[in-house]
Amino acid sequence: MGDSLIKGRGLSPGNATSSVVVCDQYISPLGEISRDGLITSGPCENVNITGKILAFKGGRGSTVGSYTFLELKSKNLAPSGLINETAEQMVVTGAIISEIPMVDMVPLDIFLPGDRISINGNTGEVIIDGVKEKRVATVYLIHKGKVLLLKRSEKCDIFPWTIRWNIRLY
Repeated sequence: MGDSLIKGRGLSPGNATSSVVVCDQYISPLGEISRDGLITSGPCENVNITGKILAFKGGRGSTVGSYTFLELKSKNLAPSGLINETAEQMVVTGAIISEIPMVDMVPLDIFLPGDRISINGNTGEVIIDGVKEKRVATVYLIHKGKVLLLKRSEKCDIFPWTIRWNIRLY
């Protein structure tokens, strides 16, 4: 198996390959991205997005925020690509008019800061370079805010039978 492929939804055409900047927040481009390509608030404050693929929850704020990406593009300070968990019209418009590839419907928690990734804004495909897909039997159960994670040992290369779980969480 090759590099890890995630299928999202393509929103703005084009391809980009770069390291990813992950911001687990909603961003208002007009108020939270400077004219120098820096994020100005939240957990990613002072992070430079120039030439990087910016992955964030989604957009918020004024429709004028679309032009923030266009201005950054005109000054060669724009991100090379955008990924959202849930796209918002203003960010999509900004990506399209600025010719920045964009994908959504991709969970942010699959990325580690600095991962080198490729996105295809036409097909919605996201590839994490150097991350290999490995099939393992894993299950997680969530009950009243508690998580139980059951993972098959990596020493087992086959799983020829079915196990029925009878677990009670109180």
